Amino acid sequence: MIHRRNLSIWLTGIFFTTGLLISCDEDDSQKEWGFAKIYMPQAALSDGGITNNYPVPFNSSNGTQNYVIDSTANLMHITLGVYRSGLQSLESYSVNVSADDAATAVAVANTAKGVALPSDCYTIPSTITVPDGEREAIFKLTVDLEKLIVDHGELGKKQLIAVIGISNPSRYELNEALSKTTVIIDASKFMPTPPPLYGPELIDGGTFEGYTDITQKWMRIKQLASTTDDNTAVIDNGRLRIMYPIPVRCGMAVCQAVSLEGGKEYEFSAEMSISGQSASGGTFQFLTLISTTLPPANGNISSLATYSASGNFYAWMGTFANSGAGNIYRSTTGGTLPMIEGIHTNMSTGRFTAPASYTGNPVYVIFAFFSSDANGNAGTILLDNVSLKEFIPE
Repeated sequence: MIHRRNLSIWLTGIFFTTGLLISCDEDDSQKEWGFAKIYMPQAALSDGGITNNYPVPFNSSNGTQNYVIDSTANLMHITLGVYRSGLQSLESYSVNVSADDAATAVAVANTAKGVALPSDCYTIPSTITVPDGEREAIFKLTVDLEKLIVDHGELGKKQLIAVIGISNPSRYELNEALSKTTVIIDASKFMPTPPPLYGPELIDGGTFEGYTDITQKWMRIKQLASTTDDNTAVIDNGRLRIMYPIPVRCGMAVCQAVSLEGGKEYEFSAEMSISGQSASGGTFQFLTLISTTLPPANGNISSLATYSASGNFYAWMGTFANSGAGNIYRSTTGGTLPMIEGIHTNMSTGRFTAPASYTGNPVYVIFAFFSSDANGNAGTILLDNVSLKEFIPE
């Protein structure tokens, strides 16, 4: 037996001959057959009405598409409609057309990458009328692609959802199960790929603009007892300048505390340039860390490097020196951390997943330096545009 909900679909999809509909009984031939119900055919196209989903584009077997693009106006017209089942005489009827925000919210929650199609980016008619002698009528859900791209470009990889329904028929009854269609637009087919999404900037003063004293935004910790000059790490012309012009062992760390949450993804970057290194004799080393442990006062860069073995942080490490410094990595000009050729790092892009230990604890972004240059010119590092943001996956 065919369930009443599916009877109208069954009748729609099969063509009948007069001989199949009329028996030898003269009285029966005068009867009206089937149920006169109004519904949206698009609600049943994808899976027979199980979900009422109506994907755009639609993967039809004959290649027919369910939308048309007006390239001049940059509009997409998605085909929707109403249909009346049953074999009664075809009398005119009308229905109201509206978006169902509550049903849309449910569909969004149940769809991977689902978001509501912005209401300011589409239009539908308020009513649709089927004239006498007709069984069905088509109407359009019109999407303003230009506005969608300009105002909501971040949705370019999402599934854009709007539940459109019919109600209040002037004649006949609704097939309630098929009175709403869940339109699901694959935005990637119609919109440019959006840039990655990030949370707000977590570094305070990473551009080194608007303040002149480095200690206003950052901690400065001497790493070697022989370091006596605070001018080794200062703000100079809108950048953090690190310079050791004297031939002594010295070291310093510049740090800032941030709040990170374990399990979330973050992305770090910093612009760096290097100059003035000696051709031989001595070293100039540089280390970048993200750690829950502050650098110890009067410690040294080697003790900081041991953190990488403990697994207490997600970070990258770089050491720089002149050409006589054996196994130390060298870059003569710099670039964007951590993507500098020749750097020794445990990261390739600066993107990392925070470990559970970061939750509820201060996490420190650390730049540490060490110099021992017999020739009296260890060099200068300039840092700018230090950035740490949450990376928000699609």
